Amino acid sequence: MTKPTITYGHAFLDDCTAATLASWTETESGLVASMAVSNDDYFVITGTCDNAADEYAYYERHIVPDISSTISPKLLVRWKTSAAANGLQAKISVIYTAGPPTETTLGFSTSWTTTVIDLTTATNIDKIRLYADDNPNSIDAGTFYVYFDFILICQGIFTWPFVSGGVELEGFNNNQYLKIPSKVGNATQYLGGDDSTIRVYGNIDSTGLDVAGVPVINSGWHGRWTTHDAEAFYQILHYAFSDPWEWFTSDVASLKVTVDNMRISQAKTDENLLSYELNLHEYRLGSANVETSLERFGIT
Repeated sequence: MTKPTITYGHAFLDDCTAATLASWTETESGLVASMAVSNDDYFVITGTCDNAADEYAYYERHIVPDISSTISPKLLVRWKTSAAANGLQAKISVIYTAGPPTETTLGFSTSWTTTVIDLTTATNIDKIRLYADDNPNSIDAGTFYVYFDFILICQGIFTWPFVSGGVELEGFNNNQYLKIPSKVGNATQYLGGDDSTIRVYGNIDSTGLDVAGVPVINSGWHGRWTTHDAEAFYQILHYAFSDPWEWFTSDVASLKVTVDNMRISQAKTDENLLSYELNLHEYRLGSANVETSLERFGIT
């Protein structure tokens, strides 16, 4: 089983909606391109190749104020392309106030793909560029598309260190059944379908390991049981009050979520064994209604 993860401490988020489209400035190099928003849910870069030279276009957003890459060293981008190969591929570039940029060729994928990029630390993030770039460079005809669902810079990605536990996904029928109004008792009306929910639960052995891999006995909740600071678990809940959503991944589903509640308890029979439960709610814009459930959950 792949351990589930969730982002926390968002320093920058562009959810690729109509509200942020005007923040991106176009630069063309041979490629005739345009960028629009589809269903107020993701960017669509349309590019037409018309010569055999290297053709690309990029869209740049200036981040104000600059973001410390030491505090926020992770970038996540969710993307896909209309071509599986031999068309326009996706690229992303992070420009710093000092030092060379972090340039990542994402490549081709006709299914939504989330890529995690480690940023150069000890500097400040100044700009982000989204590219549509022809590959191979000999393509001289055809219209292709590159899609971006979100660009996220965050403090870290928390991984659940299971001793035991699991992940549950619960979906709901969108066809709601209206009860007959009555003067006796409650007149309940179900006027809309709920989004899906995720439950993550299990046990953690808080004995943990130190930096050298030696067991730390009776270290409590703050034991080094992951490569992250143990307090990141608390930060997930703390940041949920300010972040519109956090990106969750697991074998069951990968989607944007908001944190509903979290529960932590200590076992009476083993002081080193802690139990936890985190309930998440699918985050979804009401206008974004064209993606199938498979696309939304990242399991295509």
